[in-house]
Amino acid sequence: MVSKTLLITSCALALGVHVWHSHQQAVFKRQLEAMADTNGFVPVAAPIGERADTVVILAPLNCPRAGAQRAAALAKYLSEHGIPNVRSAQYSVAGAGADATLMQATAAIATGTLPVVLLNGRGEDNPAPWQVAAEYRSSQR
Repeated sequence: MVSKTLLITSCALALGVHVWHSHQQAVFKRQLEAMADTNGFVPVAAPIGERADTVVILAPLNCPRAGAQRAAALAKYLSEHGIPNVRSAQYSVAGAGADATLMQATAAIATGTLPVVLLNGRGEDNPAPWQVAAEYRSSQR
């Protein structure tokens, strides 16, 4: 009887933790959506050494997986439209003194669907090429 009660209590606790984490993720997703501009880009910690006029495309290089192939297609599209871009498989930021919400947003975007695109302190995971082009043009004004 005691083991049955302990099992039920453990299951209820685990379910409660799962529900709480799901709730927190949903709340944060709504916060990210509220922070997004018209092109879907949100404020993120800028990579160390990022040039203000260059789109940074993060995805594995020379990889046959879908995310890397989307990154290659995006880079080709941007180059064909005269938009400077670089591909990279690394993303380093200086986290000291950074805002906690900014770091959360950075982590959410950086761990999203590839490719991850960064431009002028804003980022988006797996954006459409036209979104990146529109974001670039709006950042040049």
